Amino acid sequence: MGRTYRKRKRKTLRNFSSNLHSSPCFIKLTQWMRKHGWSPSCTLCPVEFGDTGRGLRAETSISKNQVIVSIPLELLITVSTVESSDIGWIFSNANGVSLFAQQVLAAFLVWEKHLGHHSVWEPYLNSVPVDYSVPLYCSNEELDVLPSILLEPILIHKQKVIDTFSDLKKIVSMHSGTCWHCSESISTIFQREQYWWAWSTVNTRCVYLDEQVLSHHLKIQDKSCLALAPFLDMFNHSNDADVQVGLSSDGKSYDIRTLVPFAKYTQVFIHYGYHSNLKLYTEYGFILPLNPHDFIPFMFEEILNSIKYTYPEKFNCSASKLDFLKCHSLAENLSCNFDGLSFNVKAVIYMCMTSESQKDILTLKIYSSEFTSEENMAICKVGKHLIKQKCLEFESVLQIMEQKKSNNCSRSFEVAGSLILEYINILKRAEKLAV
Repeated sequence: MGRTYRKRKRKTLRNFSSNLHSSPCFIKLTQWMRKHGWSPSCTLCPVEFGDTGRGLRAETSISKNQVIVSIPLELLITVSTVESSDIGWIFSNANGVSLFAQQVLAAFLVWEKHLGHHSVWEPYLNSVPVDYSVPLYCSNEELDVLPSILLEPILIHKQKVIDTFSDLKKIVSMHSGTCWHCSESISTIFQREQYWWAWSTVNTRCVYLDEQVLSHHLKIQDKSCLALAPFLDMFNHSNDADVQVGLSSDGKSYDIRTLVPFAKYTQVFIHYGYHSNLKLYTEYGFILPLNPHDFIPFMFEEILNSIKYTYPEKFNCSASKLDFLKCHSLAENLSCNFDGLSFNVKAVIYMCMTSESQKDILTLKIYSSEFTSEENMAICKVGKHLIKQKCLEFESVLQIMEQKKSNNCSRSFEVAGSLILEYINILKRAEKLAV
């Protein structure tokens, strides 16, 4: 769950630009929710924060183990909600076309948004953003600039959105029905722009429920445990937050209980999971400065090239050594983070420089990390070159991105630039440790 666009400006949580409590959108949302059995668990005020965008502020102190939000199940949008809606019959007759939970929920949002004032869900739909900073909205020209570490997961995600939209169009084209309130053909209501917005809404704001609670008869390919929860999706993410989520004891609501306290007039956070900035950016469109879960991957060939450059006379990557590395899974998960090079990177560097060939000695040496001072110096020297080359690569990319930012770039592209800068900071710290 999640969605907020994180600006690079470092401000305190108390430094906010506007109080949204009296906005017509928020008032209508809470009035509508109260009619459906919702009541606040604690006093929270929507605020536009300077560093995290829209979030929720505690108007009174919140204690540890307190329920901070409780949403009645009838206010959740789930696959079963879609099945019982006006367009449920479309998905009940998909004729073999694959259905995914997120796809079905996104289609429902497109339909309900189209209904406008006629939609029961209008107060909720008016409370969600009209656009997002997820990389789905990067232009092709912007994507061409991004390094592979960002580009590859973005293209995978984008292709999934394209494929599910194509399948949705196949499903609706099977039916010749019209909208009951405007007589427009159902097939023309589902357009790419609206679907991308709806997909992003689900992707950045959904919560997870037990499938047994969400009973339905639609043939969903993946787990149909997604749900959209009004008001709850205003919470922002923090690595320092800790929460318990799930059904209430009576099974009538979805609750979030904070396991850490929050002082009065501070922003109240929840925890989306232990995600790297790449995951946060790809899925939610924001990053966290100094994210402890960040790491930068290296290609195996990059490590070999650094060894060849630094110690050409010592380079020794025989077939038997490659087999050893693969057998022990040491040629994968090659990366560095704020603490420096990963264990596997150091193992690869050592293996491809040592003259030792006895497998038992190599195994003992690598897994004990008891390298000689000379071996440690060699590993560090190669590591510094490896890190420096990656840093130069990112600095070159960032320079190009800065030039493009002056040409009305997307918000997502700006976040990507911030992520590259975070990577450069990680590399520079790791380079200092490789001594």
